[in-house]
Amino acid sequence: LQVQFAGLGNFLYATFVVNTNSYKESILEARRYVNNA
Repeated sequence: LQVQFAGLGNFLYATFVVNTNSYKESILEARRYVNNA
């Protein structure tokens, strides 16, 4: 359960990055988080 919440936190962080970095870079980061989950 803790791992699932940690994964959700990483996903939310990646979503937040979308607002601060370029769109393409953010999508790559999000995919990286998903692949590492």
